[in-house]
Amino acid sequence: MTTISPSWRTETRCCCTPARLVLRAKMILAAAQGRENKDIAMELGCTRRTVGTWRNRFAEKRMVGIEADAPRGGRTATQRAKYEAEIIRMTTPGIEIYSSVRFFNHSPGRSN
Repeated sequence: MTTISPSWRTETRCCCTPARLVLRAKMILAAAQGRENKDIAMELGCTRRTVGTWRNRFAEKRMVGIEADAPRGGRTATQRAKYEAEIIRMTTPGIEIYSSVRFFNHSPGRSN
């Protein structure tokens, strides 16, 4: 069974705490009371898997485990770097600015 300090309980009630952290803290506090994942999930409107994930992360890493999301998979951004300098050049004052989105879409070096 997990023990939670009283100061941590009051920190979860602060208005400046991000909502996702508050939800995770509620999961941990309910688990510390000995409640099952399915009951916690039903009360908080999430899945048992979600409750289990955050309970495990808290058990392994304590607060650090629930404060930040784990890195997600997926491809790295490749197109952004390609067009970033051009977008900055086109939107910087002192350079001719085009008001038409169509012009930007059909500008040289831009494929549709």
